[in-house]
Amino acid sequence: MTGLTMQGISHSFGHQQVLDNVSLQVDQGLVACLLGPSGCGKTTLLRIAAGLEPLQRGRVGIGERIVAETGLAELPPEARNVGLMFQDYALFPHLTVWENVKFGVTTPSQDRNAWTAAAIERMGLLGFADHYPHELSGGQQQRVALLRALAPEPSILLLDEPFSGLDVTRRAQVREQTLNLLKETGHTALMVTHDPEEAMFMSDQLLVMDEGRIVQTGSPIEIYQHPVSAFVASLFGPINELSALVGNDGSVETILGRFPVPGISAGTPVNVLVRPEGLHAQQSSGAGSGYDVRLRVVSARPIGRSTHLRLVDENNPDHENAFHARIPGLFLPASGETVSFHIDESQVFIFHEGTRQ
Repeated sequence: MTGLTMQGISHSFGHQQVLDNVSLQVDQGLVACLLGPSGCGKTTLLRIAAGLEPLQRGRVGIGERIVAETGLAELPPEARNVGLMFQDYALFPHLTVWENVKFGVTTPSQDRNAWTAAAIERMGLLGFADHYPHELSGGQQQRVALLRALAPEPSILLLDEPFSGLDVTRRAQVREQTLNLLKETGHTALMVTHDPEEAMFMSDQLLVMDEGRIVQTGSPIEIYQHPVSAFVASLFGPINELSALVGNDGSVETILGRFPVPGISAGTPVNVLVRPEGLHAQQSSGAGSGYDVRLRVVSARPIGRSTHLRLVDENNPDHENAFHARIPGLFLPASGETVSFHIDESQVFIFHEGTRQ
């Protein structure tokens, strides 16, 4: 069964087109994430699905119903059976946690209290049932907002940057609780985020947006391992970028090594992208097999579970053209030290030079 379909969605604000013929499908029981930079059209698309933004062109279906279509009357938000959760949570300030959650429950009156009690307990909020929103932490408010959105048993839950206001530790905890609840209850969800780690963690289906279009759709691991463009590859964090020409042997030669370039003709200028985690350092002394690139350390900084290295070519130490490596654990070579690296070719991506797509 289909939870949400959007076909041929185009939308403009004045002369600025923000969505360009966007189509997507989220199947029943899946969590999908719209990932892309600010201003790419993610939130506008979500608002059109919810009915908060009038449809200009295209079609929107929720479950088995067409709720909006070009030239036809569209259903208002309250008739679409969607759950909404936005950045500010929009809890009723004059209602307690219990009352906020119970407000949306549509089961028979004798079951409303039972549903509310079970939901609040599941999210670890039973001790706060009589508290008001201003007495709660951001993470607690987020959980209350989630339960209130799920209370009417919506056909689909729409979430717009729901964890953006939380600190890093709390964000990780709350999004895990949210995902667990969605999976336990079998709800369908479409979430907007610009955080690639969040999108990878939350989604069964990842939809990458850029400049009003969906440029790649797939599972998180498919998109991470097989980006279709330099733009998609660079969404997942800082990346080393080099320019090169494809040689007659169908490969490119760079400071970081020689890489095959299937499907691109000789003499073509290309961009070679290497993720920082694709540089594997030799952390013991001596010559190790497979460690075929030598780079000079500019700086080594611990960043929790890994170490960030800033590196330059040992034969041409131009700090303006530094490389970056992310090494698991604590690895702190001295500035000026030369380290050998092996390049993981699964973290190397090559595209035509100068093309965003």
